[in-house]
Amino acid sequence: MSLLFPLGLLALAALVVPLLIHLARRHHYAPLDFAALRWLQAKAKPQQRIRFDEWPLLLVRLLLLTVLALLLARPLLHGTPPQTAPWVVVAPGLSPPALDEGTEGRWLAPGFPSLDEAPPAGPLPLASLLRELDQAIPAGAALTVHVPDPMPGLDGERARLSRTVSWRVVRHPLPAPATAAVAPALRVAGAAADAQGQRVLDALQQAWSGQPSAPA
Repeated sequence: MSLLFPLGLLALAALVVPLLIHLARRHHYAPLDFAALRWLQAKAKPQQRIRFDEWPLLLVRLLLLTVLALLLARPLLHGTPPQTAPWVVVAPGLSPPALDEGTEGRWLAPGFPSLDEAPPAGPLPLASLLRELDQAIPAGAALTVHVPDPMPGLDGERARLSRTVSWRVVRHPLPAPATAAVAPALRVAGAAADAQGQRVLDALQQAWSGQPSAPA
């Protein structure tokens, strides 16, 4: 058992109050002198002992104050932690793995759809989605993340998560561009007699794009 507010136990100091009250309520007897007292032999005065009057009522008051102090301290009872299903998330574009029974399988996409659905298409902010998922799933749930290498969808902020993540990195080369980039061709304008300048420009164009410069 742990206490959410341990300072609440300071209320136990109030147990002194009923103790003092029950001590102060002791009956005091006034001495009564009479004539025959002179013929009695003096005896030693008995020692006074600490005694509490109405001790059942005192015990009830002490018990109530103790319960109040414990309530102020807010005890937290540790029982058996609830069983939470593990989560497996897969970045779109990867093949979903075989899942064990009771495992939550989701796509790392907005809304976190089930792996049984079609994977979302298009570029996605994977880092931002990971932070959102970390806040959405239960605190004690284990998380396994399947991401490609290289991982797209990164932003300038580091993905700080509140749990230990089991990463499954899958080598996934970037797709080749649909059309090859064509280098612009240099066009020579000027006097045709400048043969030396023409050869220099041809060499530059050949080194840049592998093609000769375009005629003026």
